[in-house]
Amino acid sequence: MPSESSQPESELKTELTPRAYSLTRLADVKPERPLWLRLGHIPKGKIVLIDGDPATGKSTLALDIAAHVTTGTVWPDGRRVSLPTQQTCTTNSSTPRN
Repeated sequence: MPSESSQPESELKTELTPRAYSLTRLADVKPERPLWLRLGHIPKGKIVLIDGDPATGKSTLALDIAAHVTTGTVWPDGRRVSLPTQQTCTTNSSTPRN
C-alpha cells in the first residue's frame, strides 16, 4: 500500500537517541512524612485511588471531597480544610456509564 507522504518510507524514520537512566535502591530511599489534606486519609500532592464495587458512592465521595476543598467548608468531623495552593484536577473513571 503506498505511503500517504510524498517522502520515501526510509526518509520518514527518525533516529532514536538513547536515554540515560539512573537506578536507586529501595533501601536508599528516605521516607518522607506526608502532608495531609484530610488527616490520615488524603495526602496532599499524591495520587489517591478511590476503589469499590459499582454504585457504592465513589463518584459522590470524590465530588464531596472536591466541594470541601474548593469551597473551604469544614469536614464532617468539624476540622478545617487546608486549602491547596495548586489547581485541583479530578477525572472520571475509565468505564463509561450506561
